[in-house]
Formats: sequence, structure tokens, C-alpha cells
Amino acid sequence: MGAPSVYRTEFVDIAIGTGIYTALDALGVKSTVNVPKHGVIMGFTLVDRDSEEDATDIVLFKADFTGTADHDPMSITDADLLNVIGHLTVLAADYTTFATNSMATIENIGLPYICPTGTLSFQCVTQGTPTYTAVTDVQVSFLIVI
Repeated sequence: MGAPSVYRTEFVDIAIGTGIYTALDALGVKSTVNVPKHGVIMGFTLVDRDSEEDATDIVLFKADFTGTADHDPMSITDADLLNVIGHLTVLAADYTTFATNSMATIENIGLPYICPTGTLSFQCVTQGTPTYTAVTDVQVSFLIVI
């Protein structure tokens, strides 16, 4: 058996809104990214071009799901809960701040998954009350070992 391979997804723009969010709102829209059909999520990077540095959860699904509209309270149907792989969390303290933006990288997660179509679906949930400037202010990328 060969050594494991490491796969980094492209950064996905989650298409956020620019108004004030309330805690537990959907942050952006339902998003997808191409991934190997199975693997282990070992980490992720969240880029914040507006330096809001908000605590955020990312709910991961192995199949398509009914997304929550941006700025609405996050709601997952009972049927969609059965397709949840898990959730990832970035805390405000996890960010590294730069002059005009920030980013958080979370490592050593070890969350195994199977996505039969090779598409990982996800939606972010804010834990605070950020106000972003542009709809392209937040992007996410996943680090996967296969």
C-alpha cells in the first residue's frame, strides 16, 4: 500500500451578503466543491478579506441538501440531517490578522467522509454578528488525505 496522497480543494467563494448578520444565521449560500469520493478531511482554511474574524461553523453534507438563504436562521431538514458528514468550527481566536484581511487554518481534524458523487456540499453558519463589505469577502478551502 502506497503513501497517502494529500488533496487541497480550490478556494470556494460562499457568496455572503453585506448586511449585519445575527448569530446562527446562514453565512452565504449553499456551496459545493469537487473532492475525491472518499478521504479524511484533515484541515481547512477560511479566508476573511474584511477581517471580521467571526466564529463560524461549516456544516458538511455528502449529498445535495436544501440550503438556507443567506442571512436567514440556519435550518436543516430532518431528511438532510441524515446526509451530514459533520461540522467544522473556526473560533475568533483562530484567525491570523494582517493589515487589511485575515485567515484561519484549522489542522488535525481527522473527519472521514464518503461523497459518492465526488461533490462535497456545505453551508457556513455565523456564531456572531459580522458585517462584511463585499460578497466575495469569505472563501473556504479543504485539505484532504486519501
